[in-house]
Order: sequence, then structure tokens, then C-alpha cells
Amino acid sequence: MHKVLTILSISLVLLISCKSGREHANEYIKEAQVKESLHDNKAAYELYTKAISSDPSYATSWYYRGNNLFNQNDIKGAIADYSRAIELKPNFADAYANRGDAYFTLGSKDKACPDYLKAEELGKPDMYEKTKWCK
Repeated sequence: MHKVLTILSISLVLLISCKSGREHANEYIKEAQVKESLHDNKAAYELYTKAISSDPSYATSWYYRGNNLFNQNDIKGAIADYSRAIELKPNFADAYANRGDAYFTLGSKDKACPDYLKAEELGKPDMYEKTKWCK
């Protein structure tokens, strides 16, 4: 009986001490944001990618990596990441707004407009300047 209790105790300690993929992802995101504040976009990108690997279903990781790519002028890569964030979280207003900015940067106003309007519909504030020409 003592062995069983010892094994159960050890198992419980190991289970409690294990972090979820989402927790790891949030840690990587925080680290990446520090790297970005130091203008180390490459290191930040790698950390955002680790966050995605830790929890591929976490829309926030895809969104932040999209921002990182946008800031590095990889606009098509940013669009892909924003699109994935939106697939995972269809009410992600910030992802719609930023994907709209990415499309606008590429000169695709016809694709930017629906994203701006969706962001506005979802309650993103201060969208008027971006949507006034869409209506």
C-alpha cells in the first residue's frame, strides 16, 4: 500500500508541475514582446513560432506573429498568420483590422474593406477613418 501511495503522490506532483501548451505559449509571447521592444524582431519571430508550436490552436500566438511579420515587411506572411488567427477565433476584431491594414499595404483595397468593416462590426474602436471609404 505504501508503494501505491508513493507512486500516486509522485504522479500528482508531476501532473501539477506540468504546464499546459497555452501557458507555455503565453510565456513565449511575453518573451517575444521583450525582444521586440529591444528591436530584435528575428528572436521575437522565433519565440512566436515556439508559442505556436506549444499550442497551435491559440489564435493570439498567430496574431502576434502576424504583427511581427508585418513589422518586418513580410506582408503576405502577416496575412497568412492573421487569417489563421481568424480561423481559430472568428470574432478576433484586432486580427481583422490588422489583416485589413496588410491588404491595404499591398494595394488590395477590395480585400481590406471587408476586414475593416468586420472589425468595426465586432466592436473595434476608431475604425471610422478606415471604413468611411468602404461604405
